[in-house]
Amino acid sequence: MANLIPAGLRAQQLMLPPALRQLTEPSGVALNLMAWYMTEDQHGSVWLATANGLIRYDGHQPRALHAPGYSQDDSYGRPVLTPDGRLWARQAYGNKRNKLVYVETTGTHIVRVADTTRLAREFLTKFGISRLYVDRRGQLWISLPENGLLRVNPRTLAADHVLTDKLTINDLSEGPDGRFWLATERGLYTFDPQTRQTRRYPFEPDQASLPGNTPTFAVSVRPNGDVLVCRPNEVDIISSGNGHLRRIRLPVPNLTSTLWTNAFLSDGLGNDYFSVGRMVFRLTAGGALQRLEFTYPAEKVISLCVGRMHDPAHPRLWVSTITHTLYEYDLTRLRPVPSLNILDISVNGTRLVENEQQLETRFQRDTTGQPTLQVKEDDFVQLRFTPFVQQQSTTFRYKLEGYDHQWTTYGDTLGVATYQLPAGQYRFLFNRAVGNGGWAKQIANLSIRVQPPFWKTSWFLSIVVLLVGSGLVGLYRIALRRQKLQRELAHQEGEAANLRQLDELKDRFFANMTHELRTPITLLLNANEQLAHQPLDTQGRQLIAVVDRNANQLLRLITQLLDINRLDNGKLTLTYSLGDPIACVSQLVQAFDDLATTKQIQLTIQPDENGGNYWFDREKLEAIVDNLLSNALKFTPAGGRVSVATQRMNERLVVRVQDTGPGIPFEEQARIFERFYQTDASSTRAHGGTGIGLAFVRELTELMGGTIRVDSLVHEGSTFTLTLPLEAVREPVAQEITTAPDQRPIELASPSSLPKLSHLEKLPTEGNPLPVVLVVEDNEELRTYLVEQLSATYQVMAAVDGRDGLEQALATTPDLIVSDVMMPRMDGFALVGALKTDVRTSHIPVVLLSARSSHDSVLHGLNMGADAYVEKPFKLNTLQLRIRNAIQTRRNWQIALADVHSKLLFSDVNEDNVPEKEKRFLARLKHLLLDHLQDEQVNVDWLAAQVDLSRSQLHRKLTALTGQSTTRFIHRVRLEKAEELLSKGECNIAEVAYQVGYNSQSYFTRMFQEHFGYLPTQLKL
Repeated sequence: MANLIPAGLRAQQLMLPPALRQLTEPSGVALNLMAWYMTEDQHGSVWLATANGLIRYDGHQPRALHAPGYSQDDSYGRPVLTPDGRLWARQAYGNKRNKLVYVETTGTHIVRVADTTRLAREFLTKFGISRLYVDRRGQLWISLPENGLLRVNPRTLAADHVLTDKLTINDLSEGPDGRFWLATERGLYTFDPQTRQTRRYPFEPDQASLPGNTPTFAVSVRPNGDVLVCRPNEVDIISSGNGHLRRIRLPVPNLTSTLWTNAFLSDGLGNDYFSVGRMVFRLTAGGALQRLEFTYPAEKVISLCVGRMHDPAHPRLWVSTITHTLYEYDLTRLRPVPSLNILDISVNGTRLVENEQQLETRFQRDTTGQPTLQVKEDDFVQLRFTPFVQQQSTTFRYKLEGYDHQWTTYGDTLGVATYQLPAGQYRFLFNRAVGNGGWAKQIANLSIRVQPPFWKTSWFLSIVVLLVGSGLVGLYRIALRRQKLQRELAHQEGEAANLRQLDELKDRFFANMTHELRTPITLLLNANEQLAHQPLDTQGRQLIAVVDRNANQLLRLITQLLDINRLDNGKLTLTYSLGDPIACVSQLVQAFDDLATTKQIQLTIQPDENGGNYWFDREKLEAIVDNLLSNALKFTPAGGRVSVATQRMNERLVVRVQDTGPGIPFEEQARIFERFYQTDASSTRAHGGTGIGLAFVRELTELMGGTIRVDSLVHEGSTFTLTLPLEAVREPVAQEITTAPDQRPIELASPSSLPKLSHLEKLPTEGNPLPVVLVVEDNEELRTYLVEQLSATYQVMAAVDGRDGLEQALATTPDLIVSDVMMPRMDGFALVGALKTDVRTSHIPVVLLSARSSHDSVLHGLNMGADAYVEKPFKLNTLQLRIRNAIQTRRNWQIALADVHSKLLFSDVNEDNVPEKEKRFLARLKHLLLDHLQDEQVNVDWLAAQVDLSRSQLHRKLTALTGQSTTRFIHRVRLEKAEELLSKGECNIAEVAYQVGYNSQSYFTRMFQEHFGYLPTQLKL
């Protein structure tokens, strides 16, 4: 009779260590790692048969192969390997009939057996494919659904229909005697290829039999002749000696579950592996059923593969899961575990998870799988546990031996126990109830070792004495070292403070020197420009050109020193603009034509014809090229040549500056880019210089992410090659692109040639029709110069610093203010802030003049409310244009706000160029008047008091904003309200006049006609 082994805790559990590797599907790649079947080839590569291609994993990178004509969704059945190195599989796509395909294990292309072959034409196309198998002789066997078996030569594809019985074969396996065992839907059969006869198991009447017509799903014949058979919820072993049947029940989750496997996999060591649902089992050579537990995964297993090619003594277990993940485990590292499953252990709130590497010092298992936990006295320990195998029993009990006096019983598979233990040895015991009301004899246990605190140990006192003595000595040494460190730290902090102070002094020095140097250069350049427009002879004009050239050279040197200082402080940033860098370089080279002609040097430019618009820092590119050209022209003798070539290469700009000068010795070429280094440092050198130009070029180039190099031969000349990255225009830019704007000051004919501001001469100013401009400048010469030059066009006032300028602005309310930035008592930024926050002066446009040309300074001035920022040195014509534009902008306010048809009374001011603060001011006046139209006290003084302004201040502000006096503004609000009331037709003229504050109808009629150009009676009609 059959031997029955019930499920439960009798089945030994084995724990697998963490996976050797874990593969997941890469994102964005059509790669399916959920395999229905897997196998290993002769090279050790693992093949995965999936619903989206055949996957080969060689240990490095998985690769998907598809049948000809398919790029995805081609599904494959169980692959088999023939001795000639071919991997055969059943391939299907959608509802189409199955195809037979193969692939060379070293190849990359799947080959489909042609439909014209006899094999495909007479059998596969007609019946389909159920299962493939390769026997010991290398012959390929194909199971035909309901049509038996084919034997196929894998090289010639010759087919022999050796079994024609109407059987659907789920699995087959060849025994040592050459017979095949067949697992079918109607039971277990044997087939003899020699006689071509089949027999149904059992063969003898007295043998233990399988239930009639019981389906079998998998079969495997071991080398000793024993046969493994899988049926629903059990695995059977048929002995090769006497043919007896041994049935092994599988643990099922519930009574309605049906479990089976479709494959047994041998590890070559006598063990067979199979999976059912989330469970993986090993059937040993001795017939013992062992369940494999994983540290990971816990999800459903789809297929297994046992790999032996890399190391037959250390087989690998490959696991494909439903989450499309592939795991590799070392089967030689299996260890037995008892029935107590420690889910997790928490010590003092810190969770310890079993089998993690860092927890082995506190939670370990010995060679038999016995767990041991080691904690400290008074640690708060919490255990969560459950049995390993599904139990029919729902009653369990546990006890901590050595601490608990009795068992604790609970009725759930998940148990929780908490303890806080004194030092000692304990055993946590776990037991389950059996059906007869008793308890199982097998008791799982967990050893717990609680260590005492160190002050309770016998060696504590001796160590305390040693530690106290050593501690006193150590404290004394620490105190001495701390004092030393404090002295060193104080010294370092003092040095750091001195360095910070020196940096601040240096920055302040550079800022002050910039201001002090750029201001006289401004006077020098503007005076020189005015002289240039005077009638002069040739010698006079040459002298003017010398002054202009040297003044600009001095300005470049000052700018370089400031930029180097910003570079050192990390404050020099890149400012990108859109344009053509090749055209920019070309125009800059043309600016040196006069200098080259004067020195009798031939200057040429070879621009790349493939130009284009890119984002680049125009200012720094010009500074680099300017330095390179200046050096080339300075060191090239008369009659020599200087050539500049530009080229665009893969979004990089290449500029080459070549000269025929004296050249640079090879040993000095590596140092010419160092600061203050000169090839000839003697006091009698032929050419002057500061030694910072090429250093500045290199540092600017590195800041822009480029490179600069020099190639030079003595007595032949030098070639400097500049390479800078360019950022291409990725999207259309909605702005006007200037090819290469000239960065030098704007050249205008003369101040007197500026267009007359005729429309501004009609402004209702008192005593002088010209706009009032307040100049705030602490430099007396520049202040006097500006007053003299602007007086021809404007009424000009002057202030010596910011505080004086603020007082005059509050007293006189000028039309525009021109202010320096760096001034005593109150600088220009503070002046702008005070003006823009005061309602009396917030409408006044401000133009700032400053030697601070950094991008941060410009942004700071504009953010404070300045209308324009002019860098020193500046051309007078540039400043006059900025002033004219600012006054014109304010005049545009007046035109917009003074328009009769703008309906100031009933519509909010929405002119885009009117500041928001001024809009709110006018709206406030409007609503004040509308709310008090019939009040007799409403007049100019009343309105000024409501907004906290004097009568004259309100008059000047309204005149500046609207071009109207305060009285006229009040009339306008009343008359527009009257027009609205008359348009409704609900009141007569006398009533409307009274409602808007006019006691005299005749006076109201006269003012209405004067404002609108027609009588109110015409509106009533």
